[in-house]
Amino acid sequence: MGFLLSCNGQESTQVLKVVNYDELKSVIQKEDDVLYVVNFWATWCKPCIEELPDFMEVNEEFKDHPNFKLILVSMDSKKQLDTKVKKFIEKNKITADVY
Repeated sequence: MGFLLSCNGQESTQVLKVVNYDELKSVIQKEDDVLYVVNFWATWCKPCIEELPDFMEVNEEFKDHPNFKLILVSMDSKKQLDTKVKKFIEKNKITADVY
């Protein structure tokens, strides 16, 4: 099973990458003083899509704070990356990195 992980950090260039569970686990289980906000979502989930603008607002507010990282995990299938997910990210101005 693969996950599409979206996370925003200090980088200025958006990244897009499919990860498996172990890779996701290594991202969110770091021993540091960073507050990780993790949200699972999908392009087919209406409630998920409705709350994404709120997450983007929080992400924008704390984007320069070194101890904050928003992580969005898309539950869309790996084969939908090019056909749905990339287009959704662009259309909805998702600013977080996507892994």
